[in-house]
Amino acid sequence: MLEAPGLNCPMPLVNARKEIRKLELELELELGEVLRVVTTDRGSVAEFQGWAKVAKNVELIGQETESRR
Repeated sequence: MLEAPGLNCPMPLVNARKEIRKLELELELELGEVLRVVTTDRGSVAEFQGWAKVAKNVELIGQETESRR
């Protein structure tokens, strides 16, 4: 899990990309593995959706948002 609360866009995405690259280089990333990213920045939603559309090794399988009251 990658926790990025308080970080503004694009840092949660940048950190997620770094983490995936690190796992690939260490041969610890296997097909079907999940990297859960927790962020409080609303702009990250669109950033991750866009990244998932163009990345060859990433699939966005779920997304949760919590509205603040």
